[in-house]
Amino acid sequence: FFFHLVSSVMPKAVVKVKTDTPVRGKPVAIPWKTECTQRHSSLIKKRTTNYNFSTWDRRQKQREERKRILQLQQDMKDKKVEEIAEKKRQKEEREERRLENERKAEQVQKITNSRKLKKMSKKQWRQIEKR
Repeated sequence: FFFHLVSSVMPKAVVKVKTDTPVRGKPVAIPWKTECTQRHSSLIKKRTTNYNFSTWDRRQKQREERKRILQLQQDMKDKKVEEIAEKKRQKEEREERRLENERKAEQVQKITNSRKLKKMSKKQWRQIEKR
């Protein structure tokens, strides 16, 4: 099939149909969003508690609460560091005990003749431990 571009001489008829769909450009999916008519600088902004317009007592309470929370955080960090140090110390003690027990269980042979040392192979030399 071949398609050819044909230009029509007759103008197209315009038909207006009334529909319930809103005009394009209005926010439909976001019903809570309104169109802003004022500049941002002219809008009245809500003052927050950080803006220091609250009462003195309330600010003092907030300050105390903040201090308490910071103290709790510091205590938790210190406790964690202490636990890690304790685990490290226990591990070192275990290792020390293990080595001590190994030494107790060993069978030791004393070498008094130095000629034996000269005759030994490299492999045997590696097994020798001087104490």
